[in-house]
Amino acid sequence: MPGSGPDSVSNRSVFCWRRQWANRCCRGIQDGDLLLVDATENRFRSFGVYVLEIAGERLVKRVQPKLDGSITLISDNAAYETEHIPPARAADVEVVGRVIWTCGPPRAR
Repeated sequence: MPGSGPDSVSNRSVFCWRRQWANRCCRGIQDGDLLLVDATENRFRSFGVYVLEIAGERLVKRVQPKLDGSITLISDNAAYETEHIPPARAADVEVVGRVIWTCGPPRAR
């Protein structure tokens, strides 16, 4: 099940997931934050933040689907480059769900 594990709460369509992030992945999502993920959104419908599975690794990335069938994976962490996935490889990217809400402790600005 998409959100299985000791730090998740799940039903069939929406799950909460907490992950210890080595680095910040997306604007506002930080180490230890709780993510609410809509698992019914298992295809890229528009630009947004998605939980993905690629080669057995689970990632959270901003995704920009392109008209030619390719996708661009964007990380807000400067340590990671933007990655372009060509249409022929886009099927290798499994969409676990779309992040619809995040929660973390208050942070200094």
